Amino acid sequence: MSRSVRFGDLDIRGEQDLTRDRVAASLRDRGIPAVVGVDGERILVRVAVDASRRVVVVGTDGGLTAVEPSPIIAGLAEEWCADVTLEQGPAVLATSACGGRRGRTSARGAVEDVPVAVLVVGGIVPIDPKRRRGLAAQLECSLSVLPAGDMHLVQTHGEAQMDWPSAQRPVVRLTKTAVALTVEVYSRAALDDEPAEARWAMRGIPDLTLSWRTRWEPVLTGVGEIAEVQRMMGRADVTSSTFRGERDPQPALAELGADAAALDTLREHPNDDTLLGAVVSTLALPTQTTTLLRGRAVIDDLPGAQHIERTSMGRAVWDQTHSTGASFWTRVIRRLRGSRPADDEGPGDRGRAGPS
Repeated sequence: MSRSVRFGDLDIRGEQDLTRDRVAASLRDRGIPAVVGVDGERILVRVAVDASRRVVVVGTDGGLTAVEPSPIIAGLAEEWCADVTLEQGPAVLATSACGGRRGRTSARGAVEDVPVAVLVVGGIVPIDPKRRRGLAAQLECSLSVLPAGDMHLVQTHGEAQMDWPSAQRPVVRLTKTAVALTVEVYSRAALDDEPAEARWAMRGIPDLTLSWRTRWEPVLTGVGEIAEVQRMMGRADVTSSTFRGERDPQPALAELGADAAALDTLREHPNDDTLLGAVVSTLALPTQTTTLLRGRAVIDDLPGAQHIERTSMGRAVWDQTHSTGASFWTRVIRRLRGSRPADDEGPGDRGRAGPS
């Protein structure tokens, strides 16, 4: 059974007092192998389904078997007084038992979880600060750039228009929230392998995406086949976005100094406080990536950083508000060197003042 198991996601809406523990208890009582997580106020559930989209449950003999999903979904909706939707690929099965309580939300209120994103650009990015304005025009937003060895770290100020020509690749975009991490890879191989008519579209599409949606917790404590299925459900998702279907991820990984075996090991890594470090290490990304994603530093305060405003008006405002003082790191360097401010216009000064 485990060889044919696929995964479906339950979307639960409408119950005021629903908790992760209550959801897990309901699934446990029905013998459904599943993993449960939380994203803010939203409870996420992943269950096992077979190739015919039937729900996998524990049979009377302790092994896994498959049953029709409709009675199970209807029973869960009634118990939770909720809208319940089971999605597995293009198939959607939905039922509702909310009645007059439809639309009620948690009295606790949603906790705002603002995603933090960092772009790691490994291809050709102009070293001359005067030429980096072109990157802001390319991404259609203001940004900050930090050289890090043979790579550049970029944080955008506003929604960026992803557009990465082959010469600037590989590019890795990491997006982190309190419980989720998404890694998107834009490789040179993805553009080189596509026909000419598809390359323009692929410039803005990651060809490899690795994502941990939440911190999953298994529902059943069984061993053997049951434990294996739940372990599989907790793995990171990997998707390939190309115009020619699934592709071997090895060429994209090779551009980052990794391989398929390293990717598989990374997928098994638990979504805990050490995950980000494992991703950075596996993909050979600069260590500053972790610092920025965890909010331990502001990119514009790091040595060598340059803030680039997309418009002339924005540059004028930035110059007025940031030209009076050197960055924290520049002041530290000056003290260590024992030099006077007038004698040292280091990269931190130039970066804070914006492009000349």
